[in-house]
This record gives sequence, structure tokens and C-alpha cells, in this order.
Amino acid sequence: MPKLLLCTLLALAACTPIPRPHSTIRGDDSGFLGALSFSHQLSESTVEESTYGIRLELEGMGGNITQNIPSDRTVQLDDVVLTGPGELDLDFNYRSATLGFYMGKTMGPWKLEGLVGLAHSNLHARGRLGGLTDSADLESTALHLSGDASYRFGSSTEVYYRLGGMPLVERGEATIFQTQLGGRWKINQTLTISAGMQSWNYLRKRRGGSSGPSGMDLTLSGPFLRLGFLF
Repeated sequence: MPKLLLCTLLALAACTPIPRPHSTIRGDDSGFLGALSFSHQLSESTVEESTYGIRLELEGMGGNITQNIPSDRTVQLDDVVLTGPGELDLDFNYRSATLGFYMGKTMGPWKLEGLVGLAHSNLHARGRLGGLTDSADLESTALHLSGDASYRFGSSTEVYYRLGGMPLVERGEATIFQTQLGGRWKINQTLTISAGMQSWNYLRKRRGGSSGPSGMDLTLSGPFLRLGFLF
């Protein structure tokens, strides 16, 4: 009897499929970033050496990547396991909203500005592999930090470099970094236009365990355009 039981257990173990390890979804693409910025200045004058206020920033962009998934690997966006071999085709759209407090310091033609606040991001991803599709809306809410340094030419034109994102998150949430290099043109007392090149990186580590969405490492580079409104 014990031998029969042992043989039965071995047979069941042999028939049980071994879970395939997940691949991190990774890739890069070029795309366009559009942004709106609404600032309410709390300091009394824009010509002061120090300015501060409240700002709302809205951003949106999208891209597409392809990734070869080997036969011994799987990927997962929501609840569908996409199994290799094959080529994963992933479309994604990214949206974010940041509300924070900004402060700027002017030193001659140079200006330094920082912003700290709370950001909410949404990455809508849709993947296709081997005739199956899966999609997910991956959301994160975390502390946002950013800063930029600018150099002014004349009274209405400046160049600037910005570094920012959501760097302090828990496992399973998205770590987001963004850099921008561009120009800023003051049209009037209310409207400012910024344009240039930017690079955006979205990194999400997979939660512990054998189920759940795959990790992601996405990069999107290209031009950006921002309309800034000051009230």
C-alpha cells in the first residue's frame, strides 16, 4: 500500500506543470509628450529674487514596444498569462497629474526652481502574444520631486534643464524618472510655452509571489511641448 501511494504521488507530480518564470517587460520607443501647467503664485511679484506658489501639472504620452519572449518564459499584464515563444507587441499610454508647492530663486540670469508634491500616474498597457491579448491599468500615487535650472536670454527667453519624477515608492509601484532639456518663451504675463527634448523611464518591479503582473522597464524619448499658465 505505501508503495502504491508513493507511485501515485510521483505520477501526479510528473503531470503537474512547472510554472514558467516571468520575463520583465522592457523596451524603448520614441514619442511625443504633451503637458499643461497651471501655477498660482503666492509671492507678490514675478521680479522678486524668490518666488513660490502652487502648481498643477498634467502630462500625457504613448508608445509601442516589441519584445521576444523565449519558450520557457511568460509575461502578464493583468490576469492572462502570455506564454512564449513569440513576439510580445505592447502598446501603452501614460497619464499623470501632479499637485505641489514650487519655489524659485533668481541669481542674475540664472534661476533655480524646485517642486515637491503628490503625483498620480496611470499606465494603460495592452499586449498581444501568440493569439492572446491582455491589458491593464497600472496606477501609482506617490511623492513627486523635481527641479530645474534655467539661464535667461533677454526678458522673455530662457533655456533650462529639468530632472524629476517619483523615486520613492514601495515594491509593486512605479518608479518614474524624467529629464528635459529645452527652451521657455514668455508670451505674456499669463502664458509661457516650453519645448525641447525629453527622456522618460518607467520602472515597476513585480510583487513577490508567483502570480500578478510582470515587472516593467519602459523608456520613451522624444520632443515635448508644454503650455504654462500663471494666475
